[in-house]
Amino acid sequence: MFIILMDRLEKALDYYNQALPITREVGDRRMEATTLTSLGVVYAGMGKLEEASKYLNQALPIDREMSYLLGEASTLNNLGAVYAGMGKLEEASKYLNQALPILQELDYRSGEANTLGNLAQFEQRQDNLTQALKYIEQAIDITEETRSEIISPDIKTSYFSSVYNLYQLYIDILMELHEKDPNKGYDAQAFAVSERSRARTLIELLTEANADIEQGIDPKLKEEEQSLRFQINAAEKQKLELFIKPDPDKMDRFTVVQEKLDTLNAQYQDLKNRIRATSPRYAALQFPQPLNLAEVQNQVLDTDTTLLQFALGEERSYVWVVTKDTMKTYLLPQSADIEAKVTAFSQWLGENPDERDSQQGQTAGQELSEMLFSQFATELTKKRLVIVSDGALHNIPFAALPFSKNSTLINNYEIVHLPSSSSLAIIREQNKQRQPAPKALAIFADAVYRNDDQRLKDSPSETTTNNPPNLNILALNQAIENVGNTRSGSPLSLKRLKHSQTEAQTIQTYLKDAETVSFFDFDANLENAQETDLSPYQIIHFASHGILDTERPELSGIVLSLYNEQGELINGYLRLNEIFNLNLTSELVVLSACETGLGKDMKGEGLIGLTRGFMYAGSPRVLVSLWQINDEGTSEFMRRFYRLMLEENLTPVQALKAAQLEMQQTEKWSDPYYWAAFTLQGEWNQ
Repeated sequence: MFIILMDRLEKALDYYNQALPITREVGDRRMEATTLTSLGVVYAGMGKLEEASKYLNQALPIDREMSYLLGEASTLNNLGAVYAGMGKLEEASKYLNQALPILQELDYRSGEANTLGNLAQFEQRQDNLTQALKYIEQAIDITEETRSEIISPDIKTSYFSSVYNLYQLYIDILMELHEKDPNKGYDAQAFAVSERSRARTLIELLTEANADIEQGIDPKLKEEEQSLRFQINAAEKQKLELFIKPDPDKMDRFTVVQEKLDTLNAQYQDLKNRIRATSPRYAALQFPQPLNLAEVQNQVLDTDTTLLQFALGEERSYVWVVTKDTMKTYLLPQSADIEAKVTAFSQWLGENPDERDSQQGQTAGQELSEMLFSQFATELTKKRLVIVSDGALHNIPFAALPFSKNSTLINNYEIVHLPSSSSLAIIREQNKQRQPAPKALAIFADAVYRNDDQRLKDSPSETTTNNPPNLNILALNQAIENVGNTRSGSPLSLKRLKHSQTEAQTIQTYLKDAETVSFFDFDANLENAQETDLSPYQIIHFASHGILDTERPELSGIVLSLYNEQGELINGYLRLNEIFNLNLTSELVVLSACETGLGKDMKGEGLIGLTRGFMYAGSPRVLVSLWQINDEGTSEFMRRFYRLMLEENLTPVQALKAAQLEMQQTEKWSDPYYWAAFTLQGEWNQ
């Protein structure tokens, strides 16, 4: 268990090898020891344990010579991990047990947790599982204590990701104990650890969302927040202008504006953390603990539902199959094997049906399905599956997985996805405390994206439109290709979604005399999304383009109109940060845009993306998509989904299944490319 400082180990190795002679030339012994230890860590990360031990053994006497206790403890800890990996168990034990008291003396809690984790892994390899359990529980206690002292959600998420391997080790040890003694309930404990290891920041954000933490804060903080939001909006508009207007220095200016935006966004997050730190309501919050097995069975599951909770690990993976009154655990292959099958299947699904090999997709899907379900397929007798994914599994549509002869999973079950069981329990508790929204639907559709749109007076001809020289830059640092009529893309590749207004108008006919509000054309803009009181509406529907940024998820969002009626460029990006500021009491948010179900996959937290933003804003369920689908196909699906939900009174999850089956049975739309991308996240009860 090594702390790898950089993902690109070869580059790290090069830098450290350049640094080492410099530290020796200037006579900086402490820095020399630190560099030697870093070289050892990098070599360990590359699997070159002999080389790692060579550098670490050079660092140790220098640490001791300089009385550098923290450096000595770090070197000892890494030496212990290296020797354990080499099978030299006596040396491993010696060094780890020397490191631990130094770290405790220094009160260096994160280092102590890491060493305890290494000791737990060492004892596990020697089959001393009881002692391994003792060490890992101590390590987890420290990580939980450390995490509780952090205010910033972003830092909490990053910290939790850095210690996620401890939770994986904890699960492994418990499951090995379960294999030795199946009657002691170790598998149930492992399930509880799995629940503790996922979506913790989301759980706390959901709790925070219901507390109105800005009440009672210094008014100057609110003023600063409004000012920053105004500045961010202005900078976004500047960036859009660079996309559109000819400018020989465009690239340089773009970099300046992007750096300004990055600074403003960082200031905004810092301000939100200062609000948390000074808010009386935030100080009074009692964050809920993740649920254990019995609580999940009592508070989350019903008699019609089976929960499949996955945990992917480097050496082995697990799935817990849980009903209202039963629980079984199954061993799955290592994460790399599962990820390979997921990649093959998901890539095939996202390709144009007219240009791909259908047999290849069937084979990939069958292999993945066999890997995930073969051990317990006959036990899935309930009508609904609730899936808590992990790692690469977030990216696949379970609905399209082959399950039995000539059928997919959606032919047999309703399918719902959750970030964690505990998050749904909080959502349900909050829903009990609010009145139902009195109005039916608020809908945004058919926005104006280009200056050659026919709806603009005196619009320039197609030939005068400036095409972007570099989509990677112009798509907000994300390589989004010109995707034509799909509901995703870069600012200048965004074409009119002609079917989206028809889609919206059809949906409104299903509601008959119910009260709705619609924003079409120029009115489908950011100002209306932010300034309109959306809280009275049961359903919020966005039929638009989407932008996905998996590196900086706060830049992901929904693209609304980029021009006003005068032909002036306006900011149309409803970013994730702004979604958090919406005030909703809706029963359902529908994101009829591409890739809205994706995000940045953070270990221990799951996907950081639009779904959590709308859940924070107040919606218990969100319908999203996993890949780019053409405008007509999306519109076709949405018309069916709403008809089934509004005219036939099906619940959203029932309507989702029925709409997918209808399309599956229609020749034009039968390929899973058209229907399988849509998934429901959150509550399944009406």
